[in-house]
Amino acid sequence: MKIQKGITWLLISTLAGCSFMYPHADLPPEKAANEIIKAVSPQTHVLISPPGLGISATVFDKVARNDIIGDLERYCANTGGYVIPYQAEEDSFFSNSKGFVCQSRSQKLLTFIFSVRGVNLFVLERRSANDTSFDQSVIDFGYLSPQQRAQLIRQAREKADADRRELQRIASNRTKYVGDRVCQDQGGIRYQGTVEQVAGDKVKVFVERASLINAPGLRPGGFQQQYYWVNYWDVFGCE
Repeated sequence: MKIQKGITWLLISTLAGCSFMYPHADLPPEKAANEIIKAVSPQTHVLISPPGLGISATVFDKVARNDIIGDLERYCANTGGYVIPYQAEEDSFFSNSKGFVCQSRSQKLLTFIFSVRGVNLFVLERRSANDTSFDQSVIDFGYLSPQQRAQLIRQAREKADADRRELQRIASNRTKYVGDRVCQDQGGIRYQGTVEQVAGDKVKVFVERASLINAPGLRPGGFQQQYYWVNYWDVFGCE
């Protein structure tokens, strides 16, 4: 009866994915990766860098590389995490990097990153909850969370808007001459026209057309061509 209960518990534990069945679950990620690589490819030299710099190895055999990847994915699952694959973008620091990060289910933190670059394997573990060096390395290798991607997109848009405003400021401060093409932005609409007369700081502009700034092909309703006298710094040169 006791044997039967023991077998039943073993079966339940196995199906539940309990970590005691996994040989490296009690090791931190870099040490576990070292053991996995040595077990799969005994002839491979594993370079163990100082703390915070990870471990690396060159594995020429594709089958061995795939086995190592599979074992590391199982290690992640058996230590309370789940695998998130990634493929680095072209503008990443390591543009040809791919692999996965291991996300802790309980702590909601990335615990380690595994990267493949050709025949080169790399594993880096998080050493503390606020390990900013690890967080930056993860970004360098090409993994970005949805929140980070959204933040980068927002920052890029803000920079583009700031650059556009600076160019407009420079163009606005330039003296205007008859025949210059000029624009003025108002409430999401860009008005375009031609300078037809200059009188001191004032310029007479024939406003020929208007379009939406974010959709130049669209025209606002109710627009009519007409003349305006404005300060030369209130308009900027444009095509």
